[in-house]
Amino acid sequence: MRGRAPVHRYLLAFPAGVVFSLYWFPAVPAPQVLCGLLMAALIALLRFPTVGMLLLGGFWALFHAYLTQQDQLDPTLWAQSKVIDGAVVSIPEPREGFIRFHFRPLDRSLPRRILVRWYRDWPEVKAGQQWRLQLKLAPPRGRVNFNGFDFEKWLFAQKIGALGSVKTGTPLRAKKTSPAVWLLRIREHLAAGIQQRSGHNAGLLQALAVGERSRVSERQWELLRATGTSHLVAISGLHIGLVAGLGLAVGRLAFSIAPYRLLRLGAIRSGVLLGMAAALGYAALAGFVVPTRRALLMLLIGSFGLLTRRHPAPWLAWRWALFAVLLVEPMAPLRAGFWLSFGAVAVLIYGFSNRGGGVGRARSFARAQWLVIVGTLPLSLWWFNRWSPAAWPANALAVPLFSLLTVPAVIGALLFWPVAGISTTLLRLADRLLDRLLWILDWLDIPPLEWYGQAGWPTGIVLALATAAVLAPRGWPGRIPAAVCVLLLWASPRQLPAPGHWELHLLDSGQGLAALVRTRHHLLLYDTGPGNGQGRDLVDSTLVPAIRAYPGSLNTAVVSHQDLDHAGGVATLMQHYPDLHWLISGRDLRQADATELSCDTRRRWRWDGV
Repeated sequence: MRGRAPVHRYLLAFPAGVVFSLYWFPAVPAPQVLCGLLMAALIALLRFPTVGMLLLGGFWALFHAYLTQQDQLDPTLWAQSKVIDGAVVSIPEPREGFIRFHFRPLDRSLPRRILVRWYRDWPEVKAGQQWRLQLKLAPPRGRVNFNGFDFEKWLFAQKIGALGSVKTGTPLRAKKTSPAVWLLRIREHLAAGIQQRSGHNAGLLQALAVGERSRVSERQWELLRATGTSHLVAISGLHIGLVAGLGLAVGRLAFSIAPYRLLRLGAIRSGVLLGMAAALGYAALAGFVVPTRRALLMLLIGSFGLLTRRHPAPWLAWRWALFAVLLVEPMAPLRAGFWLSFGAVAVLIYGFSNRGGGVGRARSFARAQWLVIVGTLPLSLWWFNRWSPAAWPANALAVPLFSLLTVPAVIGALLFWPVAGISTTLLRLADRLLDRLLWILDWLDIPPLEWYGQAGWPTGIVLALATAAVLAPRGWPGRIPAAVCVLLLWASPRQLPAPGHWELHLLDSGQGLAALVRTRHHLLLYDTGPGNGQGRDLVDSTLVPAIRAYPGSLNTAVVSHQDLDHAGGVATLMQHYPDLHWLISGRDLRQADATELSCDTRRRWRWDGV
């Protein structure tokens, strides 16, 4: 066990155990099984360290999953109302018709974190405040559908043990304030100031400045996802690197004018220390989310190498960052941000590690975009069932605009925050730059390539290996067969009903109805689920992801009657599918349209023999 190779194996074995246990165990094991797993890991460490670290990673993830499961709401309290004293431990997020926030009860018999929604006439709620709330409690459950966002998994990863709806609330006087609460209040103050000082892109600016993304509009999110540029909004390597570079430059300048030469630290060390401090502060403002932690850890490892005159290899820094993130937060692999963040950096290291020097900056930049966009294709399919061919030109234009102009303007606004005039000017400049960027993305927006149905583990592994071969250096055997393999996976025939046959998929839409009927070449939606008829419905979260899981487009929508539990999503669905053929029972759901026909028992048609 000499040299670096064993250390590398140990560092990868622990994350492998974490991921394997989270995705392959059907349920959290009993405490006796966990104790046996820990003992096996400790014994294996003495003789087979790699196996021991693998088992230790599995134990660590399952142990945290066990603690999270034990911290969920007692079934005897389901659907019960209870008066609870506690504190607001997140920045409240305004939504359509309600606000939501994380609430930590003082009662130790309740879950440590409750996701609270406050409907109708809510007061001003701020982070760190203490409240006495009468909550109607519910277990941390989500809708069960074959496509779309897995809300229940998100709740589990966030360690949320219950859901609560506020009936009444009374503010209490806070007894003490922790550093975490002070940080939340600073982030909330900055987010509110950005809302006042900037324009209509305030939500994107809040995401770039303090990691608060609740005010980014759904249209903006959809445009960023469709063009493969949503990573620009997450505070990660690009943003942390810019802040650290600014700190490095300021530190070197301070060294050149300091009377005592900064205690003989030297120009480089002075800049590195200030850059590390600046990056740490910016990461704190971002809330230490997973992409930020990854970027910060890799930066700190590289900075430590500069301070000690030891330069760790990129793969070693990546593995240490991966190990540290999972040691602190073993539930991180349940979120897409973890995979996309570490996956993008791994692809860049892989793509540039075997290339010689002498490549210009423009070619290096273009290759980096190509590597990230193609290299993260398996992850995009796994998490979102789609991949955007517009991502390469969109990122080629958006990344320079972000890195050279928009992000520096936002960082400058934070640095000059006490000087309202300068800060406001910089924020409005960043807002106008975002206008230009969104216009470019809208122009580049083309329909993404959809992966119909769920990409399983075998398909994902094959696609990942084929993608790695495609991105290998020139001369590497198998590049062309791997490219053919990727194309064949895209072109593989989908499982469609045979002529004369049909399939019915009933969607989990809560108190309402929505069903999809598929024949070989057609798709029909029966009812649109519950809603208020004014935008609060399940179209974006449930219906559209389910429709996208099928080849082709939606052909016809039938609305059985006008109750809002069946027709609540009509208005939103019409915005998504303006040319859709409608059969509506009644004519007052909207103004008459040429494609709308009355729904009656005499109307018949035949699709693919059905």
